[in-house]
Amino acid sequence: MAKYAIRSVKEGVPPEIAEVLRKQEWEESEHQERFEKITGIKAKERDLPPKMPVQWHACALRLLGYEALGYEFARIAILESTGPIKEMLEEILLDEEGHVRFYEEALRKILTAGGGQAEDTRLMARAFLRRLPVTIERYLRGADLAVFQESILAGVRLRFASL
Repeated sequence: MAKYAIRSVKEGVPPEIAEVLRKQEWEESEHQERFEKITGIKAKERDLPPKMPVQWHACALRLLGYEALGYEFARIAILESTGPIKEMLEEILLDEEGHVRFYEEALRKILTAGGGQAEDTRLMARAFLRRLPVTIERYLRGADLAVFQESILAGVRLRFASL
């Protein structure tokens, strides 16, 4: 999901952020390609990228949410994996840490600056966190995966609370 969201965001952001987003999109594509080779599972491609907000603060918030979810999913998947899949997930986790840190720093700047964007960001974060349990449930269906839902939810909530 993050790869497609990033494609939607690149227009209208400051040049230095657009460069980071291009690099991140490339990393996400590389991970997807490697995952497909190792597992033999082809990822579902999207015809159209998701609709993303135009304002950078709103995009940064949503991308932090996606990256934080990716980080938490990878963290848990590593515990249940072995061999080449575990190695790939460990690499993904390192990338996700960097991506999450980038969006956290961007959002801290926005929140520290105060004003309307900061207040909008706080409101959007609350809305994102309200929808989060349903999102996690959609991705982690079934008894085997349901046991991880609360851990992932707690990890993402903690990250947002630290902002």
